[in-house]
Amino acid sequence: MPGPIASFDLIRELRLRNWARQHYVPRSQRGRNWHPIVLEEMAFRDAELAEQPGEYRPSAYVPLEPMETYYIDPPHASVPTPKLITAVANPVSSDVLFVG
Repeated sequence: MPGPIASFDLIRELRLRNWARQHYVPRSQRGRNWHPIVLEEMAFRDAELAEQPGEYRPSAYVPLEPMETYYIDPPHASVPTPKLITAVANPVSSDVLFVG
């Protein structure tokens, strides 16, 4: 039964292999001081590409994970028309005083 150190090593190995597949470079561009697991996985990828017809062209950039999330609000409902004061049919004259 593997212990916690062995499982950590397995997780680390899987992460390195995944990184090697995502960031594959041709053999001429690899460094000798790269991790052996990365070099081994890239060698596996070399063999896979040799079996496939066509030429592999690595991308010119490495996409990064987005750091921020943006939320776009839905459009607002139409603005209601303003309520205007309407004219009164019989205006009260200013000289009449109502005392109630």
